[in-house]
Amino acid sequence: MYQWRRKDFDGLDERVVLTFKSRKRKRSCTEREKEKIFRHSGGGKIPSIACNHIKGFCKARDITPDDLVKCHAEFYSKLDKVSQDAAIVAMLDVDTTKRVRVNDQRKNTRTMTTKYFLCSNGNRLQVCQSSFCSALSINRDRVLRIAKHRFEHGTTRPEKRGGNRKQGLFAEKREAVKNHIQSFTCRASHYGRKGAPGRKYLPSEMNVKRMNQLFLEQNGRTVAVNVSYHYYYGVFMSHFNLAFGYPATDTCSTCQTFKMAMKNLNLRDNEKQVKTALFILHRRKARKFYSLLNEVKPNEMTICFDMMENLVLPKLSIGEAYYSRQL
Repeated sequence: MYQWRRKDFDGLDERVVLTFKSRKRKRSCTEREKEKIFRHSGGGKIPSIACNHIKGFCKARDITPDDLVKCHAEFYSKLDKVSQDAAIVAMLDVDTTKRVRVNDQRKNTRTMTTKYFLCSNGNRLQVCQSSFCSALSINRDRVLRIAKHRFEHGTTRPEKRGGNRKQGLFAEKREAVKNHIQSFTCRASHYGRKGAPGRKYLPSEMNVKRMNQLFLEQNGRTVAVNVSYHYYYGVFMSHFNLAFGYPATDTCSTCQTFKMAMKNLNLRDNEKQVKTALFILHRRKARKFYSLLNEVKPNEMTICFDMMENLVLPKLSIGEAYYSRQL
């Protein structure tokens, strides 16, 4: 546990934790990203049966409209392309061709066969390629690429386009910075949390540059964890909702009196020691009060009103305003 200047938060400090609502504003989606999300969400796509097979292996005639809509909804409940490709692989049976023509002189001889299946009442029904693609509202070439990769590699076709390719390279460094920031102690604001909900506050003497220097001193500036100030600042802003300096609002008058007295340069050493001892005694009494407030004995009840904002009523002689002030 990091102990630097912990006496400033005596009795009220808490551990720093990760938060989903960080200080850094999240980047909004671009038009291209919105189109990609809409494309993989099945928006504007209507499932249908594209064939009119009455006999043969195709059982599309036995699929009801409710089963068709259910299969379409389950497929597009997976919002990313990789998960959708894995669902397509589960609906395919890929195998080598059973019959090979001996005197076949064609160059593009098929080496694999693909069977397509759709679910109906919990059963897998084999359908043709056209009905399979129209039922899921996908392109024929996409299905062929997935089937070919499944036949050659035995796995689902991975996504090789775009993405953050360097995220895994800095995972160890990022976790080291997160653990270092979480080793500090912070304090929650009482009256100043309306403008920044969920924000916690570090000591006012601390800043991000000082925290980065402490991190480098503790880790010896090794290559694995040697991070710059900008990298440390990016992790601090992206994964934490922290600020520096406790917002002083509606503070204790006694505490402020002792703090101003201890900063007085004209005081003697013995007088400053007396002021410090009285201030410590005052803080201990305050902690004792909150400890007793949190104790709930049998057949007793403690009620605490946490007023984040007080509304000041006008001093008027009108009956409604006059009696509201008495409340």
